[in-house]
Amino acid sequence: FFQAEDGIRDSVASRGRGDVYKRQGINGMSDLDLARIVGGWATLVTCIMVALGSLFALYQLRISAKARRLQVLVSIYDHLRPQEIVETEQQLIHDPSDEIKADSLTENEIRKVNNLIYSYQRLGYFLYQGLVSEQELIPMVGWESMVLWSKLKNYIYEQLRADVPHARAHFEYLALRSRKYMSKKLDNGTKDITNFDPEKFRSLDL
Repeated sequence: FFQAEDGIRDSVASRGRGDVYKRQGINGMSDLDLARIVGGWATLVTCIMVALGSLFALYQLRISAKARRLQVLVSIYDHLRPQEIVETEQQLIHDPSDEIKADSLTENEIRKVNNLIYSYQRLGYFLYQGLVSEQELIPMVGWESMVLWSKLKNYIYEQLRADVPHARAHFEYLALRSRKYMSKKLDNGTKDITNFDPEKFRSLDL
């Protein structure tokens, strides 16, 4: 065997990469095992954060869609129910007569009544086509549509053209759907329905 020269020591075998990662770490785990556990948790947390972010984005989209729908409904409602329509509506609702006849109206009053009928016909059309829901429309105008249809149905049959049946059909459809909706509500309370009168509701002839 050779003798080591002065200043030279026997070389120590280098530790391989596997030796380094196999050193004992926390609670007796090797560095490699610890790295795997930390990596697994990091992946799980990342997936959870991505899922939560997606859910939040969907929630924001839903809220935005509802807000846009509400804006559209308000725009339609305001367009179809200007101040003159609302005033005519209230005059007819509080009129003591059970039936409105054309021969008792002036030319200007007939114009106002026809505009009112058109307004309710359009609202009924939107409901019929599914552009608005019962929950969105009927609490606002359902009661009025029933009272007005009861008073105006004969006027409508006489005045409106027979070849345009939908002009009265959609108004009648709104009134009938409103009656069905409110019949269900009677058992659970009708606080969400504007101006609702249960006693008068039972006596209406639609």
